[in-house]
Amino acid sequence: MVFVQERKEQALKDGVFPSTLVVKLGGSALAEVPDSWFAALARLARAGVRLVLVHGGGKAIDTWLEALGGTPKSIGGLRVTDESTIPLVEMVLSGLVNKELVRHLARFGISAVGLSGADGELLKVRRHPNPSLGRVGHVVRVSLAPLEALWAAGFVPVLSPVSVGEDGEAYNVNADEAAGAIAEALGAPVVLATDVPGILAGGRLLSELTPEDVRALGASGVLKGGMLPKVEAALRALAGGAPWAVILSGRDPDALTALLAGEAVGTRILPEAVCSESPYPKAGEGR
Repeated sequence: MVFVQERKEQALKDGVFPSTLVVKLGGSALAEVPDSWFAALARLARAGVRLVLVHGGGKAIDTWLEALGGTPKSIGGLRVTDESTIPLVEMVLSGLVNKELVRHLARFGISAVGLSGADGELLKVRRHPNPSLGRVGHVVRVSLAPLEALWAAGFVPVLSPVSVGEDGEAYNVNADEAAGAIAEALGAPVVLATDVPGILAGGRLLSELTPEDVRALGASGVLKGGMLPKVEAALRALAGGAPWAVILSGRDPDALTALLAGEAVGTRILPEAVCSESPYPKAGEGR
């Protein structure tokens, strides 16, 4: 076991990393993300990788909402955000969670700047077509200028997904969608952290999928709830030219290090042409 861990760490040190990487951290980043993830992110930053960290904060929102007498609700994996809830969502995500994450990154030597999708109109959104969701937005435009300015100054952007609508108002955006839209605009790979090992079918992990596989799983009902925005984000990234997208456990301390070391971890979604030549287990084979 010690040898395996040493091999992973050496591979991480010697690894050839993507020039740009989008990472979506779990909904309660500091409570659920192991320190080993932050150490791996620090290694990437020192190697010159242009990182974008996108975070959620669902549990923190639930805690504050319930303390104020509200009841959390979701539809299809998306949080219902009515007019009275959007100020709370913005305060918790763009304030509390975002700044806690920035401070924590500093402990690992990562110079980060926290911002939201509204800053510099980084994420411009349109109200979600389902009126029952309330003030929830769908990303229709990404401005890369704020990210490029921060990278040029040597900072890692840490993004709250609260964004600005075409009407100038604040909208809640699912963090997976925000990450997928940014990865699409950059043509960069995206890592989507969640609370399960990846996409499961019949209790078995599907290690590698094509977009066609993902659509088939969606049609069969295998994909549901919070996994839906994750696979949609992955497909969006691939549509923009990303070479891969991975859905993996944000609670596994070794997951990010293993991924960066080139190991098969989580569910990797690849373009059809690449998937046929990949060394990773194919859909349905599990691990």
